[in-house]
Amino acid sequence: MSNTKFSLNKNNKIGWEEICNSDKSISVFMYPLWLDAVCNSWSVNTLSDHTGKIIGAIVYHYKTKYGIKIILNPNMTPYHGIWINGVSNSYEKNIISTQKEITSLLISSIPDASYINLRLHPDITDTQIFKWDGYDAKVRYTYRLKHPIDIETAWKNLEQKKRNGISKAKTDLIFEEYTDIGQHHNLVMDSFKRAKVSHHVDLEVYNKMYHNLNSKKLSKLFCVKDPNGLVHTSLLLVQDPSTAYLISHGTILEPHRGATSLLLWQAIVYAAEQNISLDFEGSDLKRIESFYRDFGGNLTPYYQVIKVKNRLFRAFLSLLNKV
Repeated sequence: MSNTKFSLNKNNKIGWEEICNSDKSISVFMYPLWLDAVCNSWSVNTLSDHTGKIIGAIVYHYKTKYGIKIILNPNMTPYHGIWINGVSNSYEKNIISTQKEITSLLISSIPDASYINLRLHPDITDTQIFKWDGYDAKVRYTYRLKHPIDIETAWKNLEQKKRNGISKAKTDLIFEEYTDIGQHHNLVMDSFKRAKVSHHVDLEVYNKMYHNLNSKKLSKLFCVKDPNGLVHTSLLLVQDPSTAYLISHGTILEPHRGATSLLLWQAIVYAAEQNISLDFEGSDLKRIESFYRDFGGNLTPYYQVIKVKNRLFRAFLSLLNKV
């Protein structure tokens, strides 16, 4: 390991909030504004260098389930875990060594738990320290349109069928930004119900999530409606300085055929105008995954790391096909 001296500060929410307000490399899902909205029990441990500058942090959400303490991503939070920045050594091997040391110190700083399950941001590509510490690492995928997004190229990359649907929807429907998070929540819940997929996130969480971030211009609610004012489809998007993320999307039972395509296309246009990337936030549902793929995103891997200390809990999770 490197000889660099670090100092660890546990539960450093004040210091973390200050750096989130100034450092543009931090994911929105690690912001206090986000975490306060989606969960009540989160903490952050920060690591500082010899100058006192925070150069690493681990954010974690903890709860008790089945009488067992667990640490995992909060609801609606696709990426979580570690942030590292400000490592600058003369040789690449020293940078890698220092990053591994920081990672090791951070993951060893979180409280003891029987079950830890973290989905890491795509920027975290080295999971060796996790593996050496007893974690299993799985590769998952999302789709991203990377900055800079060229609208003409993005349009050409769409299937002709999708382009036709979007053009027709532009004629028949109206795209706009709106603020009715309650209506959006209803559409999302109805969509999950029709797909027979559980989505246990209540309106209060959606309200906090939208309004907390909207106060800093970090959330957008878009819809496509018909001339009679009926909303056919709705999309919640959140963003940080580098990326916009599609958080949730819902439709009525029988929307206009091109409504969803128009909505996603306008999200692409928005990201291009903001000069940032767009993350479709993936999906394990084959139908949804293929729909997002058709919009030309790049298949982007990210890691899920899991550690199970309690043998009985591991057996229970195995039955549920969770490990």
